[in-house]
Amino acid sequence: MQIVPYNLWEGRFKSQALLDEKALAACMAYVDLNPVRAKMAKTPENSSHTSIQKRAKKAKVAHSPKHPQQQVPELLNFAGNPKLDMPDGIPMRLTDYLDLVDSFVSSMRLTLRAA
Repeated sequence: MQIVPYNLWEGRFKSQALLDEKALAACMAYVDLNPVRAKMAKTPENSSHTSIQKRAKKAKVAHSPKHPQQQVPELLNFAGNPKLDMPDGIPMRLTDYLDLVDSFVSSMRLTLRAA
């Protein structure tokens, strides 16, 4: 008897290559905003157990939130704008990412009001 492997989640979940910084930022924002979309939290800062909550809280108390040493230690740092000798980290500034997420939240609220 031959056993054929079967992926239980095959039809529901897909993988997608993140080929550039824009795709990475969009994917991160999508994941960070899931609790807001699901109405489990009103804002990303209030969404429990998310990286955006940890990043936003740390950014509020940091003297220089863009500096890698003042970001959340257990998460991959935002390294800043891409350049030739860039340090390890997410290739954008933390404050730019927080602004991006904030703009998505504003857009979601406008969409919900229009519906």
